[in-house]
Amino acid sequence: MSKVLVLANSIIPLPGLPTNGGGLRAWTLARGLETAGHTVTLLFPRHSLDEQLIPIAAGARAAALPLTYEWADVDAAIARVAPDVVVASSWILAGQIRLCPVPLVVDLAGPLLLEFLAQGWDKGAALAHLKTDALARADYVICAGERQRPYFQPWLLLGGFSPDDCLTRLAVVPISCDPQGRPDAPPHAEPQILYAGMVYAWQDPSRALLAALDAIERRGRGRLLIHAEAHPVHSQGAAWFARLQGRIRDHPRVTFGGVLPYDVLREAYRTADLALDLFERTVERELAFNTRTVDFLHAGLPPLYGDYAELSPLIREYGAGFVVAPGDSAALAAALATALDEPEELAARGRAARRLARERLTWDRTIAPLTAFCAAPTRRQPGPLSPRALVPELVQRLAETTIELASNVAAAEDRRAYAERVEAAWRDQGSQLAALDATLGDWRRHPWRTAARQTLRGVQARLSPGRRGPTR
Repeated sequence: MSKVLVLANSIIPLPGLPTNGGGLRAWTLARGLETAGHTVTLLFPRHSLDEQLIPIAAGARAAALPLTYEWADVDAAIARVAPDVVVASSWILAGQIRLCPVPLVVDLAGPLLLEFLAQGWDKGAALAHLKTDALARADYVICAGERQRPYFQPWLLLGGFSPDDCLTRLAVVPISCDPQGRPDAPPHAEPQILYAGMVYAWQDPSRALLAALDAIERRGRGRLLIHAEAHPVHSQGAAWFARLQGRIRDHPRVTFGGVLPYDVLREAYRTADLALDLFERTVERELAFNTRTVDFLHAGLPPLYGDYAELSPLIREYGAGFVVAPGDSAALAAALATALDEPEELAARGRAARRLARERLTWDRTIAPLTAFCAAPTRRQPGPLSPRALVPELVQRLAETTIELASNVAAAEDRRAYAERVEAAWRDQGSQLAALDATLGDWRRHPWRTAARQTLRGVQARLSPGRRGPTR
């Protein structure tokens, strides 16, 4: 087995720390590789400790610092660990590596560029070329779902993968969870409907949240728990959250819990009854494979889920939640009615959710493609569109073109000088012809006068100073 360095692109779920999808993804990959027998070092960027929406206790921060690296000097972390293979969580992080001395795996767990476009077209446009540059460095790539494959394959071609490598060096490793299950929570006197997650422009759950609150109000029972907060940078464009807060923040059956440390948040999952995981349909949502959805299933918390995503068929097959179209108000109302009025049915779906997670999504089952590559990592040969293959050829072509251009410039200069000499000669000839033409005109008009004038000029020329007179 190999020594593997897993580099997270954000904060990981250590005790007392919050986390996000990127950090959780790296965490589960590291745990899966360890389960397969690899020696794993997991590090995350130090600056992410200072970018959290909740304060981090001094003890938790001190414990986390040894597991961090400097984002501006990823190569130093690689040199310090000296691994056999590096796994970089996201193409942005891979682009920070100047020179990876060992095979590099890049994790494309979600359509990040689509997220950037949702925040502003300028942000997506500014970073698109960095994606192909980062993928040109990859030797192996993983993504989170089969639906993501056709989205990422053209990017791999642009990054220099051969068509065959787009099949053999791109593998699906789903978002995963701990094989160890969690105990059931005691039942609540009233149903607890939970929404959790950071606030983003490309995720709008407001239709489902308002429908849930309406169902609760009509029954006079149940609670809506919202663990969400807007990020100062990445929530750009998420106007839905401000509108929602304005409508329901002070509602007696709504609790805004804000962001929680991951261990506390998992306990909130375990003690809720239904998870609202239903968003308006977008291209990004179609391709996403949410970490929180897998956490809901692992906790035995059945989700209310969209009918367009990769997990939708599995949730429907196992009866592990409610799968509805976001715009189908009747189906949404029926699902909420079952969740609020039929506790036995909801409990059965919770058990099915746990079974789905255990049978299909635990990291000991999902990690196989990555652990196989890490056991025998190899370098990828550049494909036909690879910048690594094209750049030397382009440099040679540029050198040859430069020499040819210099030769052409010299020849053009010679031709210009020759043209100037010819033009000067023609001007001189023209002046002489003009003088002769003028003299001929004088002879034609006044022949005797002209002859006398020229004779006089000849005599004056002989008698002018400087000329000798006739010799005696």
